[in-house]
Amino acid sequence: MTVQFFASKSTRGFYSSDSASSIPVDAVEITEAYRNQLLEGERAGRVIVWGDSEPFLEDPPPPTGEELAVVERRWRDMQLLATDGIVARHRDERDIGGPTTLNTAQFSELLEYRQDLRNWPQADAFPLCMRGRPPAPEWIAQLTNDAPA
Repeated sequence: MTVQFFASKSTRGFYSSDSASSIPVDAVEITEAYRNQLLEGERAGRVIVWGDSEPFLEDPPPPTGEELAVVERRWRDMQLLATDGIVARHRDERDIGGPTTLNTAQFSELLEYRQDLRNWPQADAFPLCMRGRPPAPEWIAQLTNDAPA
């Protein structure tokens, strides 16, 4: 007996005649190769669209402005968190009267960068342009053990 494969819009699922106890009434027959192609496309980031006949693959819709804002705020918050320790260490070193890891110009540059991060959500390009992210001073990567973002 030949195994048949089906796709159902109502369940957004695939069925085979040898393993499904019941196949939805809206299921359409597809080949095993086509089912595999759809599943592989989905694994690769495409979206299975359940049209009126056979399902097909489509590129996912671009993220909404709200979704981009969430991603960019998360990035911004991570940058602030990554530099919190540098600020605290500098202030502690200064307060105890010892030598500081940062010189005065670096500390000012760090504070300006952190303020730019806080102000960034009000920028015209936010959140639609990652190139609009405030650039970190190059020397920060050495202190945070991160590559520049």
